[in-house]
Amino acid sequence: LSEYENEFSLNDIFPINSVGIVTARDELTIHFTFEELMSTVRDFASLDVEDARAKYSLGKDARDWRVEWAQQDVHLSGADERLARQILYRPFDIRWTYYTGKSRGFLCYPRHEVMQEMNDNVAIVGSRVTKDDPSAIVGQSIIAHKAGTRYDISYVFPMLSRAQGENFTLSFRTYLDARYDHHYSPEEILGYIYAVLHAPAYRSRYAEFLRIDFPRIPFAETNAQFEALSDLGWALVQAHLMRDLPRRNLGDFHGRGGNAVEHVRYTAEDSRISVNAAQSFAPVPEAVWNFHIGGYQV
Repeated sequence: LSEYENEFSLNDIFPINSVGIVTARDELTIHFTFEELMSTVRDFASLDVEDARAKYSLGKDARDWRVEWAQQDVHLSGADERLARQILYRPFDIRWTYYTGKSRGFLCYPRHEVMQEMNDNVAIVGSRVTKDDPSAIVGQSIIAHKAGTRYDISYVFPMLSRAQGENFTLSFRTYLDARYDHHYSPEEILGYIYAVLHAPAYRSRYAEFLRIDFPRIPFAETNAQFEALSDLGWALVQAHLMRDLPRRNLGDFHGRGGNAVEHVRYTAEDSRISVNAAQSFAPVPEAVWNFHIGGYQV
């Protein structure tokens, strides 16, 4: 559709962007807890190269990641706890990694030019091409290259820039201000974009285009329409960041026990997710249970 091809793409809107972090060795570098991460980092760095390779099942060195380089990066940074960072690993799955920002170090491609912006910031995570249904997620930490896409590469588009304040191209900002005769805030703009990316009508109408290139964003005709969508989108951002969840009496935790996750089973008859023999979440509508983002059932 010609009108779609004339709109700004995410790449046109956000000048600072890149694919997410590539670790090259997730099992070594990504952990569920800070303590587990730092224990692994210190132990890994203390070992002989070949002992470390064997203990952590690291296999042969790659072109841009070697055990020796990873150990050197930890040694030079002093195994500093302040370099332990939370990372968006998959949708709603926040883990820990050791982040020095050095390429070909502990992390293969840390994408420091973009990830250095991810302090007190929010980023849209999307894809350029996709084998699955088009989707988007948001993050507020450093972000992995499969955070929003199971089968494809995730790209990161920060809202803010340390140098410029906002991470928008001059051409886009000029266009938007002129279109609405108003200077919307970065949060209002990101909210609008996120609402569009999650709109079923948008995904259906432009499905063919969304599978082959960065999403392009159509803009509402009036300020009132823009602001209504912006409000909805920013509320969705807050929910997806787990900051402000609209419960609506869904997903209450039931039962007494040790809270151990022994299994995850859904029964449609009573809209319930059980995690062990005595405890469960309910009600959970089947549409919620089956909801996917980027190929991941979330």
